[in-house]
Amino acid sequence: MFEIRGYKAFNKDQTNRYGFYFEEGKTYYATGEITFGNNGNGFHMCTHLSDVFRYFDFQEEVTVAIVTGRGKHQQYDDLYYGYFDMYVVEEITIECFLTREEILNIILNSIPSDIKKFIMTFSLNELEIVTMIRHLLGQRDLIEAILYYQCNKRDIYYLSSYERESEIQKVLKYLQEQTKANKKSSL
Repeated sequence: MFEIRGYKAFNKDQTNRYGFYFEEGKTYYATGEITFGNNGNGFHMCTHLSDVFRYFDFQEEVTVAIVTGRGKHQQYDDLYYGYFDMYVVEEITIECFLTREEILNIILNSIPSDIKKFIMTFSLNELEIVTMIRHLLGQRDLIEAILYYQCNKRDIYYLSSYERESEIQKVLKYLQEQTKANKKSSL
């Protein structure tokens, strides 16, 4: 029998786009022909965490689970956009839900193309942006992607190298100040 582990994203209330609620530790079954797509049948999942966010609007509150898919399945690769190993499966077990910190740790240990997809599709909070920038200091292209997609710095790619570096330092300083202020106000 076919079996694969991966990830599945849900709305913040652990429902899918059709309002069906999923619980940790439970297994769910689809009946009928298993087909991929918005009007398909079965449970969609991805083997790369960064790929699950493709199916959600750029939002901060998404729930993600580690899942195991089994049984009848279809695989889909979108070579044009760089999404691979996406599946629709007949049976899915919700192994565990991930915290935002766990999601970030998995992504930061991914390959650069997966990190960039994540940056482009997941809404990070200020502390997460600071964490990512610190972790990615040697990878300017990914930091520039953070500024473009997460900080709304739409002109970043038109600036000189010196101006880009200056912009990175300004954003990092601002975010660090905001993080300190938020910590003080929560005490």
